[in-house]
Amino acid sequence: VDECSNNSGVAMEICGDNSRCINTNGSYYCNCEDGFKLPKNPGNFTVDQPGRCRDINECRTFPGICGPNAFCSNTISNFTCTCEQGFVSSTGLTVFHPSHNVTCTDVCEIDETICGNGTCHQEASGHHCKCSAGFTNYGKKTSRCTEVDCGVFKDVNNQIKKFHVVEDHVKHLSESCRKLKESKDPTELNGEGLLKSLLTIIDQVLSTGFLNDNRKVSTFLDLVEQTLKLIGPFIKKPGTKISTSHAEMEMLVDTGSAIPKGLKTLSSKQAKLDIKMEEAAGNPSSYPGFTIVSLLSYSNLEESAGFFSGMEKTENQSFKMNSKVVTVSVSNRDTKHLKEPVNITLFHLDQ
Repeated sequence: VDECSNNSGVAMEICGDNSRCINTNGSYYCNCEDGFKLPKNPGNFTVDQPGRCRDINECRTFPGICGPNAFCSNTISNFTCTCEQGFVSSTGLTVFHPSHNVTCTDVCEIDETICGNGTCHQEASGHHCKCSAGFTNYGKKTSRCTEVDCGVFKDVNNQIKKFHVVEDHVKHLSESCRKLKESKDPTELNGEGLLKSLLTIIDQVLSTGFLNDNRKVSTFLDLVEQTLKLIGPFIKKPGTKISTSHAEMEMLVDTGSAIPKGLKTLSSKQAKLDIKMEEAAGNPSSYPGFTIVSLLSYSNLEESAGFFSGMEKTENQSFKMNSKVVTVSVSNRDTKHLKEPVNITLFHLDQ
């Protein structure tokens, strides 16, 4: 008689869950499947003997089974290993078993460039980067340190010494940039507040005739672009969309260790931007842990006389821009050689 199967030869579960039945001459016995055991009797058994096969928690039974600087996770009938925070797998496997011969190594020792212009330090929660003077990782401790350039605010200050309406707001941005450059903990900067100051500057400048020469227009546009780059890392994911009396802006924000991918479209009433996030992020070797894309449209900047100063015109000739002026800003610091095209569509004002 085969106690392990019925008359039709179909296996019977007389031994219980997570076990197997072995038929013998005139008898049978049970044992637990791999990864399971009886609480008190690790050997063979029959249905007459009390007991139930239970999962073996290898992580508790064999402390250190995954090796140094690795974390063990128990699963039903098995277990997995992963490197602890601040350590990376020597083979590239993120989930592994001891048989894979993986060593978890301090990330600071493996990649000397991981912090960019900063030094790498290891702590219980993982590695963190301490930035050199004049560099920052925007409060994201595990991200690379990049240079902070506040020069644009000095240029603007020279332009607006007599333009007191926005002087306080520019000083606010300039001081915030200086703090970012010097602060050991820049997370205290208020991105929403900085964005409000920038939009106030735009509204007040465009409501006057201040931009009456091309130098002022150029400096103004440079100020907007650099400020968007300064503000972006402090805007919460996924970004923001806002309109004022003289500006319309959409900003996309992505954060994390992995570079975002895929085509994104930003739009305003008079313009559209199509860009792949990989192009906005830039070179993976210098990725700072965030990707920012901004499209900002100005309500009446195309009417500024500054665009045409220095241009000679004949009698009865005039110049006019047939689209709104826009600023496109990305966190990628090297946009001279993009792998993929970035499409900016400007809608005609007059058809």
